[in-house]
Amino acid sequence: MSSASDEIMSSASDETMSSASDEPIFTGPCIRVFWDVVAFPFPGLEPALIYQNMSSILEKMGFLGKLSIMAYVDKETFPDELRDVYENAGITIIYPRQQGGIHDICRVMFLDIAWWANENIDNPYVPVNLVVFSKLTREQSGYLERLQQWARDNFNVLLATKPEVLSSIERLQVVSFDCLSTRLLYGGN
Repeated sequence: MSSASDEIMSSASDETMSSASDEPIFTGPCIRVFWDVVAFPFPGLEPALIYQNMSSILEKMGFLGKLSIMAYVDKETFPDELRDVYENAGITIIYPRQQGGIHDICRVMFLDIAWWANENIDNPYVPVNLVVFSKLTREQSGYLERLQQWARDNFNVLLATKPEVLSSIERLQVVSFDCLSTRLLYGGN
């Protein structure tokens, strides 16, 4: 026997389904990568290979879900003709305003991470995976503390950074960028 609320829920679901746009609706686990390309380029690798190998590496590390990569680039040095190549490979290009160099990219990236995390924190039943490639320094400890807070909030957080930063990090899964870069180059192995 169905109740009035069941019928309303069913009706609302039918409306949502019938008015869906061309965009596929993904409701499972997700992996969002925020990548500072200025600090951590992958020279010589095709964007499609970066995406494919990154997906493989993260899956082997236990990060499961639909992969989305946000790449933060310097508009002055990133060729316009590469934007379509990256975006066709599934990598979204972000041009932050350049006022303070590498610190500006980090600031903009972390504002985007905060917005994304806020949008994804409400469902404790769906794993949310956050991967950050950033050349954080000890002077940017606020960013490290925020990543640690997201880990405490049940996000699966992986930070790829320079080895000298790794020793000061608690509660995060970390990997040396050099190690990750080598694994990307060799197909995720």
